[in-house]
Amino acid sequence: MPGAPTETLQRGYRDAAAAVLSAAGERDPYHLVYAAGLAGARGEEAQAHQLWARARAGYDARGATLQVDAVHRRPTDLLLWHGKQLLRGEELSSKDRTGEGTQALRWLGTKRPQRRLMFARKAQRTMIGDDGTLLRSEGNAVIVHDVVSGIALRRIVADDGEIEDFVAAGGP
Repeated sequence: MPGAPTETLQRGYRDAAAAVLSAAGERDPYHLVYAAGLAGARGEEAQAHQLWARARAGYDARGATLQVDAVHRRPTDLLLWHGKQLLRGEELSSKDRTGEGTQALRWLGTKRPQRRLMFARKAQRTMIGDDGTLLRSEGNAVIVHDVVSGIALRRIVADDGEIEDFVAAGGP
């Protein structure tokens, strides 16, 4: 599990979750799922499960179906440090190998359940910055994510084609 979010980040999560639920009237399943993700990132497991359950009930009431596929996990050679925690990259694909695979970062350790960040596309390169951001190159862009929640914070697009590698530098 990554280090605890700073007080500023926790306040941001609370404010974002409250704004999402307020705007959605606490009924829209899409927004309930988003708020559940924020609650999970804050470590509020009980609230996250309640919100996910409400979202599933909302989708069910609308006649939506849920498709569950068996997933094949394959560890990659991607290893990252976040503070004192080690993360490992995983490629995920359906057992029948249809469609493009996705990618996950899994915190290694003895605690169960293990924390994972899931991404819809595979990244060519990934790194974690000192400021707690996760940088991933996908196609012609580098996407900056919050390493705790996985929320995309910024997208930096290259006009001259696919990004094969990148270097991030900064300082005080």
